[in-house]
Amino acid sequence: MKSKFFGFTAKLAMAILAVGTMFTSCYDSENGDVSKPYKAPDAVYTFVVTVSNGITGKPVEGATVTAGSTACAGVGNGVYQAVVTNDQTGTKMPSTVTVSVAAVANAYEAATATVNVATIENGQAITCYANIIVNPTKYEPEGLKVETSSNLASETGSFTGDKTLEGDNVEYVENMDIINSSDDPMQVTKNIKVFIGAKYVQEPAQTKAIDVIAELKKYIESVEGTVGTDFSTEVRPYSFLLPAKSALQKISVQYMYDDKTFNFTYNGVSYVAKTRRVVSVIFSNTPVLTEMYHGHGHGHGHGGDLNAGGGIFE
Repeated sequence: MKSKFFGFTAKLAMAILAVGTMFTSCYDSENGDVSKPYKAPDAVYTFVVTVSNGITGKPVEGATVTAGSTACAGVGNGVYQAVVTNDQTGTKMPSTVTVSVAAVANAYEAATATVNVATIENGQAITCYANIIVNPTKYEPEGLKVETSSNLASETGSFTGDKTLEGDNVEYVENMDIINSSDDPMQVTKNIKVFIGAKYVQEPAQTKAIDVIAELKKYIESVEGTVGTDFSTEVRPYSFLLPAKSALQKISVQYMYDDKTFNFTYNGVSYVAKTRRVVSVIFSNTPVLTEMYHGHGHGHGHGGDLNAGGGIFE
């Protein structure tokens, strides 16, 4: 009997030990508590910034862009992006963030924009957008708009050795007496200094920090050729027959001009330039009978526009 009781007691003890071992294996020794509260990940803010040229409107590549203190990476076509995370259970994300584009020498100025940031909680995400236009510091040909108008004009000046004819459009030139006393026509050749080329009637005035005037003048010269503050000059021969028994009363020089007005617009600023180009020069002469000529006068020419500086006859 004793041996049977002992056997039953031993079996009962082993069963209790097994049950205890089973419950012990359910305990989380690492975390200590299987019911630890869940914590959401930090809030995620994505900043997307588009940078474009203020004159051409084209996207700007290679810019240095920051959202707050975080650098933005270029993703192409003038778009930059930064991802910022923040634990909203601590210090909250600011309600506004300054997005900046750094200046580049001889390219564009620095620019900034303020982005409003909505309040979100941990576990949430938001995307904020900014469009920044940078102002170029160098000339951009694509930004130039031009309207051109043209008008033909003429001007005639006459030159005489007869002082009695001197007036607004007739200039007395000393020693210009030419008289043909013979019974046959006389060949006459005079070398006359004339204006050629083009000049500015009104140059474009500088009104902006960017010096675009040189570029505007390049455009004008691509249309008109070389344009100066005054005409150039050259000497041209003029030959004609003076009739018998006559005197040269006057030689006339007629200029045909092409007057152009250039209306430029660049970066919102207007510029106006006016030019005058010599299209043609026409010589003519007026003979009179010798008894009607009052030459052999004495005096000095007064120098009008067509003979500015004197010396029109060489």
